[in-house]
Amino acid sequence: MKYLLLLPLIMALSMQNIALGQVSGEIHLKVISAEQKPLDGIMVQLLKAKDSAMVLYSFTGEDGVAEFENVKNDNYKIYIVQVGYNPYFSSTFSVDSARKQVTLPDIILQ
Repeated sequence: MKYLLLLPLIMALSMQNIALGQVSGEIHLKVISAEQKPLDGIMVQLLKAKDSAMVLYSFTGEDGVAEFENVKNDNYKIYIVQVGYNPYFSSTFSVDSARKQVTLPDIILQ
């Protein structure tokens, strides 16, 4: 019975997020070495473009791929700092209603 009472609340909150334009998207990227080999275990940070606040982080898998899911509509940058490589800052990109699935070009760590 308790769960039936929670259902309308959950539905109302979901509809509120849609009404506010906070539709979520996905970001996919691949991190490779200068030798074009995928890099495993690299921490990738998703930052807000306006203030560089970290929103999410992910680690690359054996294939060098990192993914971010449930990303709210906004402008972002990717930041990677890894021992043995130069820090990497991407240019600004957007997640919005026109670009819900963003695939970034391969990131080459030097």
